[in-house]
Amino acid sequence: MKQEIKENQIFVYAPYLSYAPKKFRNAGGKWDKNTWIFALEDQEIVDRTCIDVYGVTGREQTAKAKIIARKHISALTESVVFKGFALSVARGRDSGAKTGEGVQLLSGAISSTGSVKNWYSSVTEGTEFIIKEFPVGQNSNEDFEIEYLEEIKPISELAKFSNDEILAEAKKRGLL
Repeated sequence: MKQEIKENQIFVYAPYLSYAPKKFRNAGGKWDKNTWIFALEDQEIVDRTCIDVYGVTGREQTAKAKIIARKHISALTESVVFKGFALSVARGRDSGAKTGEGVQLLSGAISSTGSVKNWYSSVTEGTEFIIKEFPVGQNSNEDFEIEYLEEIKPISELAKFSNDEILAEAKKRGLL
């Protein structure tokens, strides 16, 4: 998942989770063409909502990482998502599973199982994924281990923001 600021608006691109639309609507978001759109002045609530739903803001520094499933993980009628990345996406028991955007299956298995009404997206224990733009500073948890595959270089605090975000903030503060 990621956030961008364009045309003085915040655009949030994220994988679908059934409970996310209500949270994003309650935060003032409008759904348009597979993207949540917010007013620029709502940055704080957008960040908090993204953390609540996905565990990240979508504005963090990124690096290439390997994600390893520490156990078998299933999600009832949902995708298996870790830090905003859909690791196993299914639309029903018989749909099969695929990885979401930005996720590559390195080894192991993902699947869809269960009954027609109560289907699961699943990731088998030991399955490995490569994510080229994974948020830096995230911790492994009981479900997934994170192994960063490239050196993480310290960056300026301002490097987190796009030029449009910096200019918008400068205008808001009357500096331009």
